[in-house]
Amino acid sequence: MTLTHTLLIIFGLGLYHGINPAMGWLLATSLGFQRKSTKALFVALVVLTLGHLLSITMVVLGYMELQKIIPKPIVEWTVVFLLLTCGTYHLLRKGHRSWLGLQSSYLSVGFWSFLIATAHGAGVMLLPFLADTEPTFPVSALVIIIHSLGYLLTSSLAAVFIYSTVNLKLLKKSWINFDLIWAYSLLLTGAFFALFLIV
Repeated sequence: MTLTHTLLIIFGLGLYHGINPAMGWLLATSLGFQRKSTKALFVALVVLTLGHLLSITMVVLGYMELQKIIPKPIVEWTVVFLLLTCGTYHLLRKGHRSWLGLQSSYLSVGFWSFLIATAHGAGVMLLPFLADTEPTFPVSALVIIIHSLGYLLTSSLAAVFIYSTVNLKLLKKSWINFDLIWAYSLLLTGAFFALFLIV
């Protein structure tokens, strides 16, 4: 796989992460409604993106550095384990915990985004697609930026669309279980990566 193909996949995963309400755009929309302000909506989206970016930066840079000091097969099978563990956790857990209120500060929103992205395994999901990538800082930075742009694009489109046209009560009635989709995505990625390593 070429670097261009890898970056396209990474961007696509950013789009996928961004469309998931659990990754933050629903919170941004709620803040916009609560404060009756499009400015609050957009500031929240930027802060959410920064929290997401910080989470995947920690994972991607850690992965790249570990490849330099630990045999690559050990790192890769650790990624398989993390993907399957995260997928199983999200598949089996009940409900969705949230300690963040609508009157939260933007700092709290950013910290929440960091925690959610980390707990959801957002950064771990990127790692199988970096398996054939040279572990250098410029490549890592490019991956992080491209992914974050994809996340910001779809989360912004979703938040603005809902804020402009749809009532939140209606949205709750026609809910798609993105957490279930995400759980299966993690499991399938882990399974395919394991198969790739075996073959």
